[in-house]
Amino acid sequence: MKNQISLIVVEDDLDEQQLLKEALEASGHFSVIYMASHRNELMKQLGSNIPDAILCAYHLPAQNGVEILKELKASDTYAAISFVLVDNGYDESYKSEASKLDPAGFLARPVSIDGYQNFENNLYEILKPLKEDVPIDEIKG
Repeated sequence: MKNQISLIVVEDDLDEQQLLKEALEASGHFSVIYMASHRNELMKQLGSNIPDAILCAYHLPAQNGVEILKELKASDTYAAISFVLVDNGYDESYKSEASKLDPAGFLARPVSIDGYQNFENNLYEILKPLKEDVPIDEIKG
């Protein structure tokens, strides 16, 4: 599909990586250009592949998703990349801190195979302005 949204997914669970990749690419809206397990893999890939967006788990080894978001927002090179945080849907304590960094959105991790379709639809709703001709500032209002 011509207007696919390119993604780097940061998720340390290999089974979850596979499920996310299959669901996102099956939709036709997304092209997963890399699956990273942690911050260092992400940063290495960003050196050669700048995606439209990053889909990042909150709970990761060494650095959590908010810490990664903070690092990217402080960078002139990576600050404009849309960033979506994924959590288990129960622990929302980090959202206050993360919201100050202006992520593109938050999503709860799917808990069933059927939930991946809704997850993909919700992610597309968050990121579809990236492929439209409307400036994101106008959409955020």
